[in-house]
Amino acid sequence: MESRQDKKSNKRIWRALLWLLGFVALAALALAVIVYLTPLPEVQLPQTSLIYDRDSRPLTSIAEQNRVPVAYDELPENLINAVIAIEDNRFWKHYGLDPWALLRAVYRNMQAGRIVEGGSTITQQLAKNLFLTQEKTFIRKIQEAIYTIKLEQQFSKESILTQYLNIIYLGHGALGVEAASQLYFGKHVSELTLGESAMIAGIIRSPERYTPYKYPDVAQERKEIALSRMQELGYISEDEASEARDEPIELVGLSRRNPSDSYVIDYVRRELKSFFPGIEEDLETGGYRIYTTVDLNAQRSAAAILNNSLGEPRLIDSRGVPQPQGALVAIDPATGGIVALIGGRDDTTSNQLNRSIFGQGRQPGSSFKPFIYAAAIEAGYTPLDQFDCTYIRYPDGEGEWWEPTDYQAKPEDPPYHEQPLTMRQALAVSDNVVTAQWAERVGLTHIIELARRMGIKSQLNRDLTLALGTSEVLVLDLAQAYVPFANLGYAMEPYMITRLEDSQGNILYEGSPKPQQVIAPETAYLITDMLVSAFEYGTATHLQAIVGRPAAGKTGTTQDHRDAWFVGYTPDLVTAVWVGYDQPQRLWAPGGWLAGPIWAELTAQALQDTPPRDFPKPPGIVTAEVCGPHGYPKYGLEPTTGSFTEVFKEGTVPEGTCPEPEVQEPPSFWDIIDRWLRQQPEEEIDPWE
Repeated sequence: MESRQDKKSNKRIWRALLWLLGFVALAALALAVIVYLTPLPEVQLPQTSLIYDRDSRPLTSIAEQNRVPVAYDELPENLINAVIAIEDNRFWKHYGLDPWALLRAVYRNMQAGRIVEGGSTITQQLAKNLFLTQEKTFIRKIQEAIYTIKLEQQFSKESILTQYLNIIYLGHGALGVEAASQLYFGKHVSELTLGESAMIAGIIRSPERYTPYKYPDVAQERKEIALSRMQELGYISEDEASEARDEPIELVGLSRRNPSDSYVIDYVRRELKSFFPGIEEDLETGGYRIYTTVDLNAQRSAAAILNNSLGEPRLIDSRGVPQPQGALVAIDPATGGIVALIGGRDDTTSNQLNRSIFGQGRQPGSSFKPFIYAAAIEAGYTPLDQFDCTYIRYPDGEGEWWEPTDYQAKPEDPPYHEQPLTMRQALAVSDNVVTAQWAERVGLTHIIELARRMGIKSQLNRDLTLALGTSEVLVLDLAQAYVPFANLGYAMEPYMITRLEDSQGNILYEGSPKPQQVIAPETAYLITDMLVSAFEYGTATHLQAIVGRPAAGKTGTTQDHRDAWFVGYTPDLVTAVWVGYDQPQRLWAPGGWLAGPIWAELTAQALQDTPPRDFPKPPGIVTAEVCGPHGYPKYGLEPTTGSFTEVFKEGTVPEGTCPEPEVQEPPSFWDIIDRWLRQQPEEEIDPWE
């Protein structure tokens, strides 16, 4: 029989249990109310902005953090299973919190005498990474539980897993599995093999300790653990696990950003600033997708060719920058799209200055001359018109005289050709004296106005030295100004961005500049045809074998040999190349030999898959046979009395016909004897005999 004492004791126990149950119920109710009333904090994770080339190939990125989110359907099944197997095998069954996993982790950690397993679920880890700090306090754990339950209420398991795999840190600055896949294997996450998926899953627990770049043996061990867990849970067979264990892991290697990419980023920022200034400031974190006109292969080739051509630095300047430097801009003349843009050597110090679009312009030298001759063509002159190449001088307006002189390859060469040169010949051989006379004849106002129309934006000198390229220009502007020559007179504003998308794939901008006729098609064709002569007998003959296709172009070397240029083009690509020192000093060779080969090699490589084609001839161009009295032949500088062909605008062909050649009688017998006697050496006579 139960005593009164026992009854009182039982009542106290039941009362305590009731109080405990009531407290638990109230706590559960309070937790439910807190969960219900607590909104999830707004999450704005930084995302990498990606830049793509014209074929939608990843070119480079702009990021505060290296993070590229992907959708659930882009995640391979093997990766999903590997992560769940090694991180949270009851993920699909629990509701965010998993007491059994926590108890199991406590037991295994006690057995091992150290922490070998965590009890947090994937949802808990997501809540912690999204909303909380890494501090370990009781309050923080309560917050974590609340946010975990909230996540499970508001999102599907697939969404939770996708968010988790997009934000976890996986070593070397990579956030998310896509960034990690590119970092370790150089491929998209959707292309991962079973072994690669298992290795990435194994890294999650401690990226700095398990990274295969630093600890390949440990990374392999973690990979095998993930595979074993996948096999235990039935995700893969024993054969699949065995094959994946033996699968060799080929890492792409840790490498810094390609130095030439910074020049593309410079231009993207510049372009965005002009029509989307708010986005330009948000590029590092906004996750934008920027599609450009840049050709990945051409951009890489341009950087390599420029560096190889410049060779070892001849000096290191006071800023630690190797010298000489170089820059180039390549444009598709049909669209104005920038195909390649390089602002200096591949060097971390020199990359601080993008010489193609920023900084002080440089004198273009003779590469400015086509604008002089284009102005002359517009004024009604023809490629056959000529000036004498002889000594001449002009007053400089300050009581002194300016005397244009020609480049002398050797000290013994005459400073002048001392003969009349047609417009074609003078441009092909880059004659300074004749060009100065054309500038005076056409007028500086006309020349400057034409150069402005074609794309030269910098201040231009209003004296005759303008004819020899003494006004400073940027590489980009000079490339742009040559586009109408290659494009039958149509100018195109250079651009790089073809489409801009936000992180959700919404198109914010899409388009391209419109062509604008700035010179007549006939003028453009005549200048091009004359610049073709530079490859036939002028200053670019040594480049024809390299480029291997119809091309036109102009060398440029300043009078003091401080700047070397080559601007050349085909119907498919216009490229301006500059070589020189940041702090100008004399170069060791002219533009045709320093900048010319860079242009030729880049053009050959960039267009290797594009069939060669001739420059299109517009209506209004005629070919006519002309004779020596009107000038000199199309090929070479020797005078002729015979006929040759020249191209003209319709209605400008000179009048007159070629004179009939004189008919000479055959020599007589005595003429032949006399000629033979004249060819015999005279006998030397001693006058003192």
